[in-house]
Amino acid sequence: MMIRMSKGCYVSSSNFAIAYAALGEPDKALAYLEKEVTERSPRPALFAVISIWDDLRDDPRFAELVRRVEAAKRD
Repeated sequence: MMIRMSKGCYVSSSNFAIAYAALGEPDKALAYLEKEVTERSPRPALFAVISIWDDLRDDPRFAELVRRVEAAKRD
């Protein structure tokens, strides 16, 4: 449904990431989180504290995204 909806209006990458994380597809979830960071959305600032990402925290790719977001906040 979100894919169909995204053809007619904006759906943030984090919404797709949440859906894929809930479906147990970390690779797709992380790809959408990467897109969220690349788009410079304000949402990545919350990656480190929102519990929805708990299943991804042990993944080094998630840790790298958090590191990049933290570094960008300092710049």
